[in-house]
Amino acid sequence: MSEKRYQMNATKARLNLNRAVGIQEGPVQLRLRNPHGDVIISAAENNSISVEASIEYDAAELSEAEVRALLRLTSAGNSATLAVDKPDFSQSLKADLVVKLPSRARLALNVSLGDVAVSGMAGDIEIKASMGKVWLDGGRGKVEIETSNGAVDARNVQPDEHLIIKTSLGDISYQGLLAASGNEISATNGNITVKLPPAHQLHLSARTMVGRVYSDFPITGPVNRFVGMRVEGGSLSLASDTPALQIRAMVGDINIKQS
Repeated sequence: MSEKRYQMNATKARLNLNRAVGIQEGPVQLRLRNPHGDVIISAAENNSISVEASIEYDAAELSEAEVRALLRLTSAGNSATLAVDKPDFSQSLKADLVVKLPSRARLALNVSLGDVAVSGMAGDIEIKASMGKVWLDGGRGKVEIETSNGAVDARNVQPDEHLIIKTSLGDISYQGLLAASGNEISATNGNITVKLPPAHQLHLSARTMVGRVYSDFPITGPVNRFVGMRVEGGSLSLASDTPALQIRAMVGDINIKQS
């Protein structure tokens, strides 16, 4: 995307910006903050982090030079920070970001208003979103996703350390493997669907206060159908190192399916 300014109407304008930094060999960490706008992240097999930004703003509030200064990409060694500094007085600034970086990178994303899509990454992933949907394709190591208002769709995930997915308002769909140390998936208001390989063994603790629990895996252990719907147990022939999966929903169904 070439750097260019577009005048959309009398006051609205859009500015396309490019940023890039080189990084050293070895582990990489990116911290990203975007108050308003969508974020798309994908893997690129080189030692650099590149950003294409499309920023919409009110030309009566901000000059082009001021908008350029709001997009910051800095690096120190193997750590990088990407931030959009939205002024408090600006109500219209929206920055859509397309980011490419090495697949080994660890991500820490904070997006207030906008959707997030991440694909092809093999490092730790931490996503915090206030209002917007989250898509994740891939992911290893530590995987943590938390949203206040928005659905989560995660697939092809192979967490090594632990898995945590939480949403206050929105459905959760998860397809992949379970982490060895701990797995927690919860929704205050929304359905939860978890798809695991047919041969996957797990200790399952699932509970919904208003809804039902369905499982394609054979369940052993107590089932309480009177105070919400509770299932404690797991698939047959469990080994001592079998991963534990805890699922909680206040209002919504829980579906554990074989992928």
